[in-house]
Amino acid sequence: MNRKHPAAFPELEAQLEAKGIKKRDVAAMLGIAPESLSRKLTARVPWTLDEMRKIAALFPDSPAGVLFGIGKC
Repeated sequence: MNRKHPAAFPELEAQLEAKGIKKRDVAAMLGIAPESLSRKLTARVPWTLDEMRKIAALFPDSPAGVLFGIGKC
């Protein structure tokens, strides 16, 4: 069964798309497989603090809390 998982971090995905940053390039920057990044983007696997910092550095004008949905109920 092939089930789609909803994006858990829509702001992050929107920022990646807006900047033309490919997910496979983000995965490479983080040193993980693209499949692992997909699992993180759908909240099936948690982010490490180091990964969050590296991604936040790509978007200096966007607070990490917005990118990662921190503080949302």
